[in-house]
Amino acid sequence: MVSAAGAPGAGGASAQLAGRRAVVATGGMPIGSQLVQGLMRHGAQVVEIATVFTSKAQADAALAKAARDIGDADLIVHAAATPAALVVRDLEALTPAEWQASVHQSVLATLFCLQAAHGVQRERGGAVVVVGPSTALVGAAGLLPLMTLTEAQRTLVKSAARQWGALGMRLNWVGIAPRSYDPVSYTH
Repeated sequence: MVSAAGAPGAGGASAQLAGRRAVVATGGMPIGSQLVQGLMRHGAQVVEIATVFTSKAQADAALAKAARDIGDADLIVHAAATPAALVVRDLEALTPAEWQASVHQSVLATLFCLQAAHGVQRERGGAVVVVGPSTALVGAAGLLPLMTLTEAQRTLVKSAARQWGALGMRLNWVGIAPRSYDPVSYTH
């Protein structure tokens, strides 16, 4: 876990997030450091969790600790996929074991993160943002597991938003440039 304090307006950016506390759970993906730097540049205090959640208990403990470390969590950002989800493979060669490792485990990681976010924010509200590659909206050859994962994440976020909105929790899925999400997968 990496903890960093944002400097309001550092690097010429506005301090629109000054006083905000963010937890970024990215499973060690390259996008993690970019998200942390961007939030800090806008004044947020940030903790990064660089592991893919493999259980609800792990996610609960990690998010609760991160929130304690920075005095709460106004924003929780999740952008994670198991390394298997990022492998380019032909659809016709995809095995059940590869599907399990790439899609199922990654969807569970998102589910566990959302459940843990609920535990952290259900009393006073906050924002949760799940980030994924925008190509999921149109598909990408060779990346079926990642595209399926991303659509499942969008569905989880929409359902959670309907369920937890009355608690003051705001949930969104944000599509970003594919190369920003994972440069290795998008070189083809």
